Amino acid sequence: MEHSILINCGVVLATATGLVTLFYWLRLSPILGYLVTGVLVGPSVMGILEHGPSLSFLAELGVVLLMFTIGLEFSLSRLLSAKKLVLGLGGGQMMITSLVLGGFAMLVGASLVEAFVVSVALSMSSTAIVLKQLGEQNELASPHGRISVGVLLFQDIAAVPILACLPILALGSVHIESALSITLLKVVLVFVGLLFTGRYLLPHVLNGVAKTRSLELFMLTALLMAFTAAAISHVVGLSPTLGAFMAGALLGETRFRHQIEADIRPFKDLMLGVFFLSIGMQLEPLVFVSEFDVILIVLSGVIFVKALVLVPLVRFFKHRTEEAWHSAVTLAHGGEFGLLVASSALASGILEESVVQPVLAAIIVSMLLAPLLMRLSTPISRFATNKNE
Repeated sequence: MEHSILINCGVVLATATGLVTLFYWLRLSPILGYLVTGVLVGPSVMGILEHGPSLSFLAELGVVLLMFTIGLEFSLSRLLSAKKLVLGLGGGQMMITSLVLGGFAMLVGASLVEAFVVSVALSMSSTAIVLKQLGEQNELASPHGRISVGVLLFQDIAAVPILACLPILALGSVHIESALSITLLKVVLVFVGLLFTGRYLLPHVLNGVAKTRSLELFMLTALLMAFTAAAISHVVGLSPTLGAFMAGALLGETRFRHQIEADIRPFKDLMLGVFFLSIGMQLEPLVFVSEFDVILIVLSGVIFVKALVLVPLVRFFKHRTEEAWHSAVTLAHGGEFGLLVASSALASGILEESVVQPVLAAIIVSMLLAPLLMRLSTPISRFATNKNE
């Protein structure tokens, strides 16, 4: 029995290593390597791994660490300094895209809650893929690079309350009002508690740990902070990701921000790999045959609706037409938070398997196409600009 477990672990690790290496060689995001690994080793293909509490636990750890690091990178002063780009353009893109996609979903028979969850999942793009590809193309500092990063920053922040609301939406419309009021009160209490701790206690703790000059102790302290905040949030009935984000945001204002981020990055990357592997396990490969037409429709919505919404919106904020098309093509795909929202909605019972399968498939295919679209964004934007003039 023990030997079979070791063999299975070896096969999973070998598959993941080979596929992640392949995707790196193809200059694609390693996220896609983990997703494909999950499909291959999951119950639908090789059957090496099954969904279980241990795998779900490891996957949730990855999400908690992801939200903690997003909190570390979140800066209220940075947000306010770029409020026109992040809140205006980013918020407008997500709201309008969600309304359009949600409207289409309701036209084909989805309920209001189902349409909301599917539309917000599809309205998000991949921060990991965009930042990697823009960096390789030396376009992070370009106008469309700054626009894209601003929109992605809003999407990353918006993912926190969306994930926190999913358990409430699962209760049904009858209990939503009272549940929202109680949840808001809990959020305020947890935030005040974390704010007090982060302002008056943690700086002294971190200073004391830093004086020991022990990298191991500092790393353990950082992990303890992340998981303690997530645990407190979970105990009071909130999403663990919300507590992790709050803790990260408070620590992001300290001088230890970069050190903490560097220390937990290896754990975050590894646990996130497990998370994306678990997402891949949920995907049924036969859906590409049985629901090909639905996947094509959803994929078209992800690419074309997002692009056609973003172009006039960027122009509205006084950017040039070519920059608008460049940004639109850059963000015309699904992302990791879309996968997270869809899979969490499935686990909460908000969405059924028949709905989630084509959504997951369309997002994954769009992520595969994203680097190619970004490489072609310059000729596409020039062609679209010349045609409109």
